[in-house]
Amino acid sequence: MALDDRLVLGEIDAKGLVVQRWPMASIQALTAEAKAELFMQEERLAEAARELQIACSRWNEIGSPINAADARLSLAALLIRIGDRSGAELELGTALAVAKKVDSSRLKRCCDELRGLIAGAPAVAMGGA
Repeated sequence: MALDDRLVLGEIDAKGLVVQRWPMASIQALTAEAKAELFMQEERLAEAARELQIACSRWNEIGSPINAADARLSLAALLIRIGDRSGAELELGTALAVAKKVDSSRLKRCCDELRGLIAGAPAVAMGGA
């Protein structure tokens, strides 16, 4: 990760800065998605997943199902990468339900692509002993 990216992430991570400066859920969702991208570049995948979950939550708070579905698809792709196939399937199922409800061919296409990745991904037990 470039120095500029680390500085930006540090600024975004400043305690309460996002919520305090931009209290709108949409800005918080976009910021969480940006943080997730930066965390993925650093291979901090668990933190990236957490940020994508926050983004999904914020998009749902304001009733933006398409943006929430996009964030869920990003989360599903990340979970596939981590090896959490069941988590990815859950996120994908939720995103697909939205895609059908809003009749989005783009979202349906993305869901189909991820379904193919899930089918080829090895199953890994998460949090097991």
